[in-house]
Amino acid sequence: AGENGAAEVAAEAEGAAAVAEAAAPVLSIDEMRQRILETIQVDEADFRALAERRARRVRDAILAAGMIEPERVFIVESAALPEKAEIPESGGRVYFGLQ
Repeated sequence: AGENGAAEVAAEAEGAAAVAEAAAPVLSIDEMRQRILETIQVDEADFRALAERRARRVRDAILAAGMIEPERVFIVESAALPEKAEIPESGGRVYFGLQ
């Protein structure tokens, strides 16, 4: 009965997956991207949090390499984000400095 029950569950799962697949619209990559852009909300706090995570990872990688003393590696607070029109097509910038 155990094998038979497992086979029935597998068949039901396959059937449910087929129904879900048939009901779901097939979207192009551009359509999926547009749907995401229409529903996602990203604000300056989200960008700052992302920038901080990236900065910490870069700092950690530099320190893990062991070529620079830890007291010489630090993260400074970034300036306010520019308006969208001011962002160059090449994207954001990252600045490194040494003391």
